[in-house]
Amino acid sequence: MAGAGTLAFVLRYPGSLLAKVSELPERSSLVLYANNLDQDNTDERLGGWSVLPCRSKHWSYHLDEALTGLNVGGTEYIERLNNGGGILVRYQLIRPNGEVVFDSIENQLLTKIDLTLAGLSEGMYELVITLDSGMSLPSFRFVYAPSLSWRPGVGVYEWFNRDQSEQKSPRAAERYEVAFKERESYWRYFLMTNSLLNTHQYKLECESLNGVDVQFGPACLSLDPHRRSAIMFRSKKLLPMRQSPSGKVILEIAGDVWGQLPYAQTEVRLEKKLGKLIPVSDIYVQV
Repeated sequence: MAGAGTLAFVLRYPGSLLAKVSELPERSSLVLYANNLDQDNTDERLGGWSVLPCRSKHWSYHLDEALTGLNVGGTEYIERLNNGGGILVRYQLIRPNGEVVFDSIENQLLTKIDLTLAGLSEGMYELVITLDSGMSLPSFRFVYAPSLSWRPGVGVYEWFNRDQSEQKSPRAAERYEVAFKERESYWRYFLMTNSLLNTHQYKLECESLNGVDVQFGPACLSLDPHRRSAIMFRSKKLLPMRQSPSGKVILEIAGDVWGQLPYAQTEVRLEKKLGKLIPVSDIYVQV
C-alpha cells in the first residue's frame, strides 16, 4: 500500500476484540475500524479499535435520531418533526484527516438527510449537523465500503499521511504493518476415562508452553461443557495461541508416563465466571 489508503482484512488474532466480535449478529451491519490518526474516538477495551455501522451508496439519516440524544435544546425541534414539519440544518461529510468532502453550505429545511456516497473513496466518514440556532447535533460516524461483504470479524484499517512532509515520491512504495495481540485463553484438559483411579494419581508435567512459563492446577473431578464426567486440569494463567506451538504437556498416570497431550486449537469459548467472560480452550483426551 503506497501513501494513504484503506486496508481490509479478517481479524484472525482478535485478542480483546474477541468478546465484542462474538456479540455481533451473523449478518451484521457493524464493522471493526481503526486508523493512524483518530485515537480519541477509539475504545481502549477493544485495543484501539471501534465498532461502527457500515453504510451503502444511498441511505438516509433521520434527524429525529440525532435529536433524541440531546439533553437540552432539542425539544422544540422534535416537536416540529412530530408535527410533520422540517427543521433548518446545515450538514457536512468529513474524513478523519479533516478533509470536508461535502458541505451543504446553506441551511436546508429537512426531516432527513439523503446521502449519495457513490464516487467517494472507501473508509470512515463523519456526518456533522448544525441547526439554524448554531447548535451542533451529535455527529454520526460510519464506514463506507461497498466492495466488501461484512461479517463478524472483518476489520478496516485506514492510513492517512499526517502532512505534506510525510508524503514520499510516488515511486517509493511504503509498507505498513498492523500488529494484533495474540489470542489467549485458559487451557483445560478433560481426560475421558472409565478408570477407578483417584485424581491424585493423574499428574501433568510442563515447564513452558508457547514461550510462557505455566503451571496446571491439580486434577479434579468435573463435568465438561456437555455434562459428561471427566478428570480435569486447568492452566493457572492465560496462554497465548501459536500457529506453530512449542513446549510439551506430559501426562503421568499412577507414576507411569502415558504420553504427550495435544495442544489447544484456535477455537476459544467464552465462559461466564463471577460476572466476567473468561476465554477457555477445551482439549479432550481419551485415556
